[in-house]
Amino acid sequence: MFVVVGKKPYELEAPTCEYKRRLRKEEIAVPIAALIVVIILGVLMTPLYVPEEECKTDLCTNESIIILRNINPEINPCDDFFQFACGRKYLTDEINNNPVTDNDKLIEQTRRDILKLYNEPIKREDHHVVNAMKMLFKTCVESGEDSVARVKEVFDTIGGGWPLIEGSNWEETRFDWIEATYKLRELGYPFAIFLDVTVDDDPRNRHKAILKVKLPYYFMKNESNTYFALNNDTVYNVAKIFEANTTNDVTNDLEDLSKFANLTTMLKGEISRPYLPYTISDIQKDIPAIDWLTFIHKIVTPTIEIDSGDYEILMEQNSIKKWLDIISKTSKRLQANYMMWMVLQQTAPFLTSKLKNFIFPKKELEKPQEEFCYNIIQKRFTPNPVSILYAKTQLFKDKRKDVSNIVGNLKEALLDRLKKDKRLLQSEKTNIKEKLSNMTVVIGEPESYFANIFFDELFTDRVQFDNKSLLDLFTELNKNYVNYMYGTIEKPKLERHFRKWYMKPTWYFMYYDSRDNMLRLPTTQLQTIAFNENKPKYLTYGTVGKKIAEQLSMLLRFTTSLYDKDGNSTTGWSPETIVAFRQGTSCLENDMEKFNSTTFSYLNFEYQAQVIASKLCYEAYRKWVKLNGKETKLDIYYNQKQLFWISTAVCRLQDYSYFAMRNPSLMFHYSSEDLEEFPRLATYAIARHNFEFKKYFKCPPEALMTSSKRCQLV
Repeated sequence: MFVVVGKKPYELEAPTCEYKRRLRKEEIAVPIAALIVVIILGVLMTPLYVPEEECKTDLCTNESIIILRNINPEINPCDDFFQFACGRKYLTDEINNNPVTDNDKLIEQTRRDILKLYNEPIKREDHHVVNAMKMLFKTCVESGEDSVARVKEVFDTIGGGWPLIEGSNWEETRFDWIEATYKLRELGYPFAIFLDVTVDDDPRNRHKAILKVKLPYYFMKNESNTYFALNNDTVYNVAKIFEANTTNDVTNDLEDLSKFANLTTMLKGEISRPYLPYTISDIQKDIPAIDWLTFIHKIVTPTIEIDSGDYEILMEQNSIKKWLDIISKTSKRLQANYMMWMVLQQTAPFLTSKLKNFIFPKKELEKPQEEFCYNIIQKRFTPNPVSILYAKTQLFKDKRKDVSNIVGNLKEALLDRLKKDKRLLQSEKTNIKEKLSNMTVVIGEPESYFANIFFDELFTDRVQFDNKSLLDLFTELNKNYVNYMYGTIEKPKLERHFRKWYMKPTWYFMYYDSRDNMLRLPTTQLQTIAFNENKPKYLTYGTVGKKIAEQLSMLLRFTTSLYDKDGNSTTGWSPETIVAFRQGTSCLENDMEKFNSTTFSYLNFEYQAQVIASKLCYEAYRKWVKLNGKETKLDIYYNQKQLFWISTAVCRLQDYSYFAMRNPSLMFHYSSEDLEEFPRLATYAIARHNFEFKKYFKCPPEALMTSSKRCQLV
């Protein structure tokens, strides 16, 4: 045992006062030092927290407000993504019984913007083509009509008057339907009453064009039958306005018109049949009823010069043979009645109010005159100079480039997916790759339309619109448009397709045509309120980008595989590929079965398109971030990735523009329940079949928005 000499064991000397003060300081200092060490170690081991930069611009603030108005933050997105992303908007619209969709708003804004351009004063510095269209609109709004006497003059010029009006005084020796066709073309009136001549793709090489003689377009629509067989009272009342002698002759004429109109329906099925090119000389031998060289020359002059029988054209020979046989057995009186009525019907918007009251549906007539004129002019004139002017105001060069980059990134995302896709044969992958590489993308309008020189090409003749009547203005413009149409025979394929329904100013939705391999992105869908280049890209890719990707998803459909990059027919996918793709579709159907109460199976393809599009636009956005860096977030709780997925939600039916917009007739097959359920189910499909959604919202495996299935769709 250790013992201190001279002291008792364990008994120590009492501490002094100085010692006690030093001891207290040490007792305080030690824990403070320890705390400092802990803090230093914590700082060294943990990254310094820097608050994430937020976007404070007016645009970002407005986007934040829109999102907060839509979402219901009380709902867990992992439990019900639709109610979370759309719950407040959906509830508000239901309470307000709001029938106006987002697309309705875009279309209405387009209409207002174009109307504003129409109503602007005619300016000397504006192109005469634009001024001519403005004058047509102003004259239509202010006067809205032309006299019956003016129309009578035209009827007298082309064939001795309208038999319905002239009665027994009409002389058939003054009428010949072929000569009347030439005269109508010369005067600028609709001339394709019995036969039409158009510019079409050459079946041997769709990059080249060829003239085609065909039956008029309204045969396909059965319009002639509708106007006569179902509306004899209309024709009768119109004849009375022309001061016709409403005797038994008129009744007989009307009965004959109905029978004649019914004959056109028997030719309907042969119009779309493909035909090979033949020389005019060969056709003359086969169908000698008409001098074809003279007929075609008279119609296409002055744009195209044809002076040889060696010139090749397309012709619907079988149907035209039958049609010419019917005409040859028809009295001249009936031929003239038919022709005059069809001319009258097609020029009705520019005639007297009394005539319009009988010819147009009541719904059209109840519209304000400004709206009536706007609708008529937008439908009749394509390409439309004022619509092109509108596109120029909305889609300047840098913005078109921005849209083009988004399309390019989406294409690359699809190509990356194709590399890993084992369902497709190599030849099938090559077909898709070639289509993507050669796809024509129309951003607003064809790029050539944005060049000032285009207006010079559109109207070869300068329109003199001073002191012109409405009808005269229409015929002058119409004549120029027909000349332009024939001039496109020397133009690239894109400009020849201006008459396609999806290229018209009144078509407002994105559309991919598999035969033409053309993607049209209308100005309406890219106007400033829909596509702003300063908006965060995580929102742009989730909205506009997703709509574009929906159209690109068509490349993964069997029907699209039936054409190559140039629109030539192919054998399509192999049976094995079809089975493999059906497995993906069936997988999605089975996964959605517990939510799905729809009765029309085509909607399953829509869910598939939504999932594919969301995957492609997410991957395209991720690539954009790698190239351009991370963006600032909105001044709300959610981060960039979460906001991307929120923006992909289908909150209203108007976002559904994939199949029904391509085939509006199918809308009649959908039940109201199908359409009402589509937004919710489409949003569920997006959430359940995207791993990144679950990752960024941290959804557990048991969450409703988490699917145990791995369906290969792309």
